[in-house]
Amino acid sequence: MNYYKPGLSSIFWGLIIVFLNFDINGVSLLPNFVGFLLVLSGLREVVKQNERVNTLVPWTYGLIVLSAIAWFSSFIRVDTEQAMQQQAGFLTIDLPVIDLFFIADGVEQVLTLVFVILLMNYYIQLVKHSSEEQWGLTFIRRRNFYVAVNGLLLFSMPFVVLFPGWLPILFIFLLLLSFIAFIRVLMTAYRMKKIAETETFVELEGMEQIKPFYVTRKKLTITALVVIILSWAGSILWLEQWRIEEPLLLPAFIATTGDDYASVYYVHNGKPDDMEPQFTFYNEFEQESTIFYEGYFAIGQLRFRTGDHEGLKDLENSEFRLSYGNFLKNNGQLYYLELPELNIDPSKYMELQGGSGDASGYSLTFKVKKSFQMIEELAVPFPNEVYDYFTFAWEDSSKNKEFEEGEIVTFTIQPKEMESYQQLATFQSPVRIVVDGGEGEEIIDVGWIDYYPTFSMGSLKDYVRQFK
Repeated sequence: MNYYKPGLSSIFWGLIIVFLNFDINGVSLLPNFVGFLLVLSGLREVVKQNERVNTLVPWTYGLIVLSAIAWFSSFIRVDTEQAMQQQAGFLTIDLPVIDLFFIADGVEQVLTLVFVILLMNYYIQLVKHSSEEQWGLTFIRRRNFYVAVNGLLLFSMPFVVLFPGWLPILFIFLLLLSFIAFIRVLMTAYRMKKIAETETFVELEGMEQIKPFYVTRKKLTITALVVIILSWAGSILWLEQWRIEEPLLLPAFIATTGDDYASVYYVHNGKPDDMEPQFTFYNEFEQESTIFYEGYFAIGQLRFRTGDHEGLKDLENSEFRLSYGNFLKNNGQLYYLELPELNIDPSKYMELQGGSGDASGYSLTFKVKKSFQMIEELAVPFPNEVYDYFTFAWEDSSKNKEFEEGEIVTFTIQPKEMESYQQLATFQSPVRIVVDGGEGEEIIDVGWIDYYPTFSMGSLKDYVRQFK
């Protein structure tokens, strides 16, 4: 009986199932292990005719086990790293969760590469013992193309994490080539299936024993494995070094009378923009947004509406949970307070002329309408930590803080150049001062400061190091 016909046919249809992946909610409708089971069935048929093909059987068993783990994990795997994405131009890249399932996926890719090489080698030898031996050179070219593309793909995959700015374009190109390479493998399997329908391959005595390439080319195989392992190991170490399991709140100093928005920022590893924050109580809020991408890190913004400042108290107590389930981690970096309303008209003493600011500082310019002496230049009862982050100053011609009518004075706030991560702090507050215009001390609000920093990869790394 000719066992090549049903055997090679089963291998072809098994590869078709492996190739066709239709997902619904992350679950494949055609599991790879079903395809590999069909391939195994075909190999067992061929073994009855030619025992040399036994070399492929152990690899098929390995692929069945690993692909089954990958498929069943889609039902039981709990994704605790939903914030682990990063933006690369127009692409959103899902960063891997380094666990048993991730390792199984990676090993499956390597085993698939080895299996396809062995299978193509077998086809190349088999076709030489048919009447259509001219296909031999075509099969060799297809095998070499598959090896080159998938070897580069395995090597370059981790670098998408390290260099998200440009590598994804190359990676997409390699994925397209990989698609073409597997199509060519399927074409080879189909051609062998058709040949087996008309021939029995009776002249097999001269067929060489199938020796795995990792036996015949040990040095090349070991070198390739070492290079791929090093590329993955380096990427995984980098990924784990900067992985933020719970988004980190950036330093924020917020004083409000309840009439203004309050914004807080947090560093994370990227996430979809269609997720909204969830408060532990009912209220209205603005949708959160990711406002900054730089390589691996991203900055999210939460804007609290007037009257929703209770949410800031939850955040201050580390009880603020984001929509994907993680708490927004506060390492004592939020300083928030509500100030009492003041009834004194600030224009009694000063009139605001204008304001400007950027990452280097923020300034407000005033014209003095009534002479006074400044008793306290920033009468906002923040904790002393605010002075570790900012420098405040009133620029005038007087050294003893005596301001004369008609004088132009400027209030400035600047981040201190101590640690780069300290420049990530935000300051939102009325400029509240204590003055004495001859009628006793009075507290007045003369303006409002919204200082937001410019983010950089270096400052974000420094900050993550503090609290990782």
